[in-house]
Amino acid sequence: MSTLRVDNIKSRTGSVVTVPDTNTLAVTGIVSVTSGGAITNAGNLTNTGNLTNTGDLSVGGNATVSGSLDVTGGGNFSTTGIITAGSLNVGTLTQENAAFSGVVTATAFSGDGSGLTNVGLSTTGISTGVGLHVVPVGQTAGSYGEDLVVVGDARVTGILTIGTSSIVLDPSSRSLSLHTDTVIRRNNHSGEIEFVDASNNPKKIVAEELTLGTGANATKLKRKGKKLVIETGDGTGGVSIGKSWTVLPSGITTNLSINSYYFVDTLSGVVNVKLPQTPEVGDFVVIADHTGGWGITSCVVAPHASATGGATYIHGSTETLEANVKFATATLTFTGISTVGWLVK
Repeated sequence: MSTLRVDNIKSRTGSVVTVPDTNTLAVTGIVSVTSGGAITNAGNLTNTGNLTNTGDLSVGGNATVSGSLDVTGGGNFSTTGIITAGSLNVGTLTQENAAFSGVVTATAFSGDGSGLTNVGLSTTGISTGVGLHVVPVGQTAGSYGEDLVVVGDARVTGILTIGTSSIVLDPSSRSLSLHTDTVIRRNNHSGEIEFVDASNNPKKIVAEELTLGTGANATKLKRKGKKLVIETGDGTGGVSIGKSWTVLPSGITTNLSINSYYFVDTLSGVVNVKLPQTPEVGDFVVIADHTGGWGITSCVVAPHASATGGATYIHGSTETLEANVKFATATLTFTGISTVGWLVK
């Protein structure tokens, strides 16, 4: 194997420089090929200066340029080896293996990428006005308006800041910081999720509904008027904390909630209500005649159609309860006794 060395600056115009297979073109200065000239090298190309070519550049081995590698105009650059350059500016790039320590710009990239040993991107910093889109081999690039797009999985081993220090993801503390006064984090000792401020003081959570658990075994906390309602996941039972009255009009059948208060208006007709399906001992329901209509038309109270055991009894009977006393208030409290059920007072 022989080496063609160019120790000084050489300029070739309208000619072809060809290095046979197994040979190496080593340049310690600057190579400039103009007027459509071409450089073809079947071996390795090593240049410690800058390499500029307006024609074609073909390297069968590895291309190493410590300065800038510039193949512009109608020039094409093809290599089956590894490309290492301070900066690369080409018209069309055909590659199998590529490793860049600088900035890469090209009007087109082609090749199946089957020889890629590192399909990701490793860089110490890129500054660009058109954004950075990272698309792995075999993936569809798509069209995006964002400056930074990663198609597929991505990993950030340090701190990721979104916006102007407004949202910060910190893997070391397993936390998500919202602005400067709210932190969501995992407690390393208990495994619990904590909502705290910058001084580690607990923060409040504002929500209309909070679900604990999943499915039918879940517990739901809801705000209903001025009450806190605790329900089961399937909606068959619940507890209300706080006194808030609900007005029930005539003409409909209403399923009553545990520990709730109802004004029942029967002036326009009979009102039918169903007691809770799965009450616990001590649970209650209050109904009241706030319009005096019960003296004209009754309020009919019945056990829930799917209730079992003591929940099917009202004051020791499986019959319905007819509330027909004007301006009366009735409290039904569940005893848990299988033959008594709801006690009426």
